Amino acid sequence: MFKKNIFFLLCILVGVACNRSEEDNTKELEKEMKQQMASFKAAEYFKDKSIRQYVKKDFDNFYKNRKYQLAWLTSSELQPQADSLIKAITQAYEEGLEPSNYKLEEISQLKNQLFVENADKTVKNDSTLYKQLVQLDFMMTASYMTYGAHLLSGRIDPYQLDTLWLVHPRKKDLAIHLEEALTNKRIRQSLNELSPAIAQYNQLKSQLARHREVIKLGGWPLLTNERSAEKTMSDETATIVRKRLAMSGELDSTKVENSAKNNQLEEAIRSFQERHGIQPDGKLTRETIKWLNKPVNEVVQMIELNMERIRWLPDSIGDTYILVNTPEYRLKAIDKGKKELVMNVIVGQEYTSTPVFTDTLEYIVFAPDWTVPPTIAKKEMLPILQKNPDYLMEHNMSVYETWDVKDTTALDPHEVDWVQFTPETFNYRIVQNPGPENSLGSVKFMMPNDLFIYLHDTPADHLFKKKKRNLSHGCIRLEKPAELAKYLLKWDEEKVEEYMKKEKPENVKLPKKMPVQIVYRTAWVDEEGILNFREDIYGHDKVQLRAITRKENQLSKL
Repeated sequence: MFKKNIFFLLCILVGVACNRSEEDNTKELEKEMKQQMASFKAAEYFKDKSIRQYVKKDFDNFYKNRKYQLAWLTSSELQPQADSLIKAITQAYEEGLEPSNYKLEEISQLKNQLFVENADKTVKNDSTLYKQLVQLDFMMTASYMTYGAHLLSGRIDPYQLDTLWLVHPRKKDLAIHLEEALTNKRIRQSLNELSPAIAQYNQLKSQLARHREVIKLGGWPLLTNERSAEKTMSDETATIVRKRLAMSGELDSTKVENSAKNNQLEEAIRSFQERHGIQPDGKLTRETIKWLNKPVNEVVQMIELNMERIRWLPDSIGDTYILVNTPEYRLKAIDKGKKELVMNVIVGQEYTSTPVFTDTLEYIVFAPDWTVPPTIAKKEMLPILQKNPDYLMEHNMSVYETWDVKDTTALDPHEVDWVQFTPETFNYRIVQNPGPENSLGSVKFMMPNDLFIYLHDTPADHLFKKKKRNLSHGCIRLEKPAELAKYLLKWDEEKVEEYMKKEKPENVKLPKKMPVQIVYRTAWVDEEGILNFREDIYGHDKVQLRAITRKENQLSKL
């Protein structure tokens, strides 16, 4: 139908049947495109400023490389790949993205105007038609590139919201990528190729689809009287919980007795608690009820946000790496998709949060000393020393007048006038010597970076019994540091223990550098295929969701 309509339109442009050749139409369209490119206003096609900066060059190069020929249309027909693009963008919600952000309405209106409304009308001004054809082609290219850019690197830059969130967004020449897609007639596939290739992304994508189906069913039931439910598991409460857990997958409701007390329901609650990081006691605790009462649309938002976070990651760090998920308080050593090592960790407090970044472990320091970071020395230790100069000796610490590591002449703490200093003027270097009380324990794992973040042992191993372990100044404390050293160095246990007991620091280079990703995932699918959730311990979810919503609202008004 489209082909016939546009062919008819082009035939009547001069008032007679088809006396303008295809070659003439191509030349006129090329002329019109050059004119529009010369006065091109990117903001008309790319509402988002950050996207304009990202793809404007690719957009220009795309048409320049094509010698200013239409991409989605010819002078006589709409190409099939145009429909492929529209269908792909209509399904952007499957990627956790909003289809309306990609000019679908404008494309539909102009397409309708060209191919439907004017189909039976005489067009008196052929230049108007040429102009509209070029505009439609520009819209489709801009739509493809905007959607592609979002799949590649996300909708927002988290670094603009928090400088401790360091990302290296994936890049691709979208001009070349689109041209290849058009040539090979594989628009949908080419967009799929821009999505993150890692398994976690596709697993979340499947969970997103499943939870959208729950929304279509009207959502899951919520407990209206939380205090009462926490105290007593009545039959009415059990019915609601049973349905809720059946809809989220913990329970097969057809096999559960219709009563408040039964082993199946209690076990299902434990499973729910496990995947939400709650103490698995099988009871309706306050925290359990809070998660049970989270509406499914909010769960969908969490899944979408964590898919977005994966788009901020680099292309690949290899098959073997160490992953630390801060809200999970867990480290995993991964080799070709399998967990080789798992341990609990302690991460930064809310106000000394652990950064999000990708780095590489290069060497291990056994029997490390600890140079106290300036912020801790100024804000925490100076007030203590002003009251108790013996604090340094009591904790096996030395103080030096300069930050030069060659300065090995320790000062006598009793000869320093601590009272004269303020946090702004105090610049002494404080070092805790190796020993059983050293804050870094017996070993630290170095990935040299400007953030001074590393993995390390700790003498305060009792803290690993806590469920919530955001307790450090930003570095990551390990529950099983000796096991990680054995894994990385391929040593036996005796040799690791020997080195951990040394009296002076000793560096050991890793036989092979190990990539490390420190991520912030509040929703993820584990190795058993189970969807997990955790608390937003640093408030990143709220801030980033607000930023995404604000941007989308702004764009919808432009």
